[in-house]
Amino acid sequence: MIKDELAGGADKAKMAGAAKTIAAVARAQVPMFPKGTGPGAGVKTDALPAIWTDRATFDGHARKLIAEADKLVAVTGAGNAGAIAAQFKAVGSTCGACHKQFRADD
Repeated sequence: MIKDELAGGADKAKMAGAAKTIAAVARAQVPMFPKGTGPGAGVKTDALPAIWTDRATFDGHARKLIAEADKLVAVTGAGNAGAIAAQFKAVGSTCGACHKQFRADD
C-alpha cells in the first residue's frame, strides 16, 4: 500500500494507516514463535530452528523491526514522500535481514 501510494498520489491518510498496520504486525511477531513450537515440535513452518536456538538474536531483530516501523508511522504523519520512501526501505531491509537468518524460503 505505501509503495503504491508513493508511486501515484501519496495519500497521507492511507499511508499512515498502512504504517500503523505494519507497526502492529511487527509487535505481533515474537508471540507467534513461543518456546516448544516450530520444526522441532512437528509444526510445518518456513521458520528455521534458529528462532528457538538463537532467541536473543531473533528478539533483537524483532525489536529493530518495531523501532523502524514506529519511525515509519512518524514520518507518514509528516507526509514527506521522500522521508516516507526512505523509511519504508529501512523497514523492508530490517524484514529482509531477519528472513535471511530465520526463514527457510528466503
